[in-house]
Amino acid sequence: MSKAAVGWLIIGLALVVHTGCDNGALTSRDHDSGRTITAGDGDDVITADCIVTFFSDTNDGVYYSAQRHHINATSKSISIRAREPQGNFSWRLSHNGYESSIPPASLNSAPAAVIDSDIVQAIVTCFAASAGYYDLTGVRPSDAIRIDGRWYAPLQLPAAPGSQAKVTLFVLPDEGRIDLVRITSASGDKVVTAHSYNNRWLKAADRYVPTKIDVFMGPSAASQPARILQVNYQNFDMPE
Repeated sequence: MSKAAVGWLIIGLALVVHTGCDNGALTSRDHDSGRTITAGDGDDVITADCIVTFFSDTNDGVYYSAQRHHINATSKSISIRAREPQGNFSWRLSHNGYESSIPPASLNSAPAAVIDSDIVQAIVTCFAASAGYYDLTGVRPSDAIRIDGRWYAPLQLPAAPGSQAKVTLFVLPDEGRIDLVRITSASGDKVVTAHSYNNRWLKAADRYVPTKIDVFMGPSAASQPARILQVNYQNFDMPE
């Protein structure tokens, strides 16, 4: 093998796996489309490349995962794919239910030990709600509550098909937009909160979409939740 070929090989490997001083590991994105999500006529389907940062409550540092999200914002469905050192990962949530494909050897570490159906639902719900894909006509908000110094009007949605989790959207009354959602597990012993920000204009969708989503988890809505991951969308693609 020539020196030039060896050089490119080294560069390629460096891009696939990167270890930083913060004990983070960056994994490569799976570009194979595989099983994505179905779309009806007029549905807005957005493909987004992102870096997902997983936060640990121990001294293990953070874990970085390069992922591809296929989001049907109209139907609130999502397909997530990533290629990790342990193998290929995928998560899928649609009206047909939730499914995942996880290499058995990785069940006790990020991302498999963190992502579940409630986390996936929080991500797609927060994205779609922040981008204005929920028709809230006739939905009456509850009395305003204060969260992190801001006033919100909670809107509880009916349970999604195949899910018993309770979904609550939080509207900023003065702005009429949503940047916070909460998923309460069917058992009531886990609450997942997602907060979106850094909106960007997506011309193909003719609307703003969030580029960052922070996800928190706690045993109840009254407890102080811990941030478990952050989705940082790098780019979006949507057929016009």
